[in-house]
Amino acid sequence: MLYDYGSDGHMRLLLEELLLHASGPFLEMLQCWLFKGTFNDTEDEFMITAKGEDFELVTENAPKILKDLAQKILDIGVYRSILKRYGENENIAGLPLVYDRSRVASVILLVSQQVNRQMMNILKRDNNLFAHLLLVKHLYFLDHVDFAENLLGIGAQELAKVSKDVSVRALKDHLESAIGSSSLGHLLEIEQRVKCKLAPIPLIDQLLRIINSSFNPELKSVTNARGIDLISIELNVDFPSNLVLTSKNLSKYELIFRFQIALLDLYRQLQHGVALKPSKAINPLLQKLGIVRRCMFIFIQNIRHYLSYEVLEPRWLLFSKSIDQEGNEGGLDRIIGLHNDFIDTCLRECMLTNAKLVQLLSMVMSACGRFLSLQNEISRRIVH
Repeated sequence: MLYDYGSDGHMRLLLEELLLHASGPFLEMLQCWLFKGTFNDTEDEFMITAKGEDFELVTENAPKILKDLAQKILDIGVYRSILKRYGENENIAGLPLVYDRSRVASVILLVSQQVNRQMMNILKRDNNLFAHLLLVKHLYFLDHVDFAENLLGIGAQELAKVSKDVSVRALKDHLESAIGSSSLGHLLEIEQRVKCKLAPIPLIDQLLRIINSSFNPELKSVTNARGIDLISIELNVDFPSNLVLTSKNLSKYELIFRFQIALLDLYRQLQHGVALKPSKAINPLLQKLGIVRRCMFIFIQNIRHYLSYEVLEPRWLLFSKSIDQEGNEGGLDRIIGLHNDFIDTCLRECMLTNAKLVQLLSMVMSACGRFLSLQNEISRRIVH
C-alpha cells in the first residue's frame, strides 16, 4: 500500500508514520533477538517461537520483507543463546532497526558475520570440531578398515541370523572388542560414543525409497533380512559440534558405511579360495568356478578401491583444505555449507543417489552372493 500511494506525498507520510508505530513492538523483539538471543512475546506474534530450549520459525508471522531472511534471523538468535553459555555474547553497538528492508538486511548481515565468527572460534577452541569430523571419517568411511574386518569376524555368527533373532547388545559388545583391537583403539572413550544398531530395512530398499522421495522415517522393520544386511553404527556427537554433524548428515554417513560393509563382507567371502592355482588334481568344473569367482573378487576389489581412493579420500582432502581456507572468514554457516556439500558429493560419487546405478549394483552383488552359494553347494557334492 505504501508503494501504491508513493506519488501522493501526504498519504505517503501518513502511512510511513502509521507503519513506524505499528512496527515498533515487532522491531523491539527483533532487536532483542538479534543482539541478545531472547525475546518477550506474550501474544505469540513474533516470527520465532520457543519450545523448551529449541526455537522454531513461525512463517506466517514473518513480515513479507523479511521472509527470505527468516532462516538467517533464526540462526542468529540461536547462536546468540549458545554464545551466552560460553560468555562470548558481544554485541554490535549503534545499529538501531527501522522498518526498512535494506537497513534491516544490512544489520542482519553484520550481526550474522559476527556471531558466525564467534561460533567458529568456540567450535575450534573448546569443542575441536575437526577432531569430531576426523572421527566420523574414520568410522563411517572405513579408512581404518581393520575395525570393520574385526567386527565382521567377531560378529559373524550374530550377523548371519535373521534380524528378529539378532542381539543388538551382543553386537555392541562385538563392536567394542573390534574397535579396541584395531588401529582406532587409541581414541579415548570411543566405545562409549559409538554403538551398533540395526536399520529398519536393507540398504538397497532404503536408497531407492530416498531417491524416489518416498522415504518414511517410521518404517516397519524387515524380519526376514539378515543382520549383515541391516547392521549400522550410531555416533553420539556432542553439542555444539552437532550443529555441523546433524542427525540428517549422520544418516547420510550411515548409508556410505552400510554400502562399504556390504562390499567388505562380499569381498571377504570371495577372497576365500581365489588363490587356488590350476591343478590336475582339482575338478575341471571347480577350476572354471574358481576363475569366475576370481573375476568377481577383482570386480568388488576395484569398487572398494574406487570408493576409498578416488572418492572418499580425495573429497575429504578437499573438504579439510576448504575448512582451513574459508572457515575462519565465513564462520559456522560456511562450515555447515561446506560439510553439506561434502557429504552430498560423496553420496553421489559413491553411486548411491542414482536409482539405475543402485539397482545395477544390487543385481551384481546379489549375483555374486548366489554364485557363492552355488559354488559352495557344488564343491560340497563333489567332495562328498
